[in-house]
Amino acid sequence: MLKVLEVSQIEQGKNIRNERDSEILELAESIDRQGLLNPITVQMGKHGRYVVIAGHRRFEAVKRLGLPHIECNVVNDLNEKEIILAQIAENCQRKQMSAAELVDTFEDLKERFHLNQRAIATMFGKSD
Repeated sequence: MLKVLEVSQIEQGKNIRNERDSEILELAESIDRQGLLNPITVQMGKHGRYVVIAGHRRFEAVKRLGLPHIECNVVNDLNEKEIILAQIAENCQRKQMSAAELVDTFEDLKERFHLNQRAIATMFGKSD
């Protein structure tokens, strides 16, 4: 079930990925510009607070931005094994864009919207 929850009602759960501070900062900048494009997944924990199942980096980025609410997909009764499988699926099934796809897309942005390399880099929080 999709819900908007207060960030203060949520705590980080165990994560299979190692988070890098620089990646969280880049993601926070992206969320600040574009908004949160995909909700995080949470379930009710033992202490009456929701626990992040998937979307740990997005949750941390939203916290760093000081946003009061976050869109969440609320699931029920996942056991530890199911949580790990959900995290693997979230991280492995997502196909990253290839370098060629990125180049083609950026070239299209340049041509169609008359953007230069610096403008495109700024939109994504990257150096040109």
